[in-house]
Amino acid sequence: FTMKESSLLTPTLTSSANNAFQRGVVAGTCRAVSALTNEFQDLLDSARIDERKNQSQVAAARLVRLAAHITQEGLTAVEAVELLRQEAEAIEHQAQELH
Repeated sequence: FTMKESSLLTPTLTSSANNAFQRGVVAGTCRAVSALTNEFQDLLDSARIDERKNQSQVAAARLVRLAAHITQEGLTAVEAVELLRQEAEAIEHQAQELH
């Protein structure tokens, strides 16, 4: 190779090496973003499960409270059904406020 030919090849080699490096950086960045996305999804799933557990506990407590009230007050079946309907309406209203 002449000096001129050698200088013409150098930028190409450097450019190829640079492109390979950039591809490696991009691939590494994509893996890092993917890992963070997976961690975030796991945290979100865990929070959703916890919230469902909490809502189940709240619903169970409401039912226990209603059952105790029905028993203590000696409500008739019709009165108990009406109380359940009112409670269902209150729950629906609460859900609408959250959305």
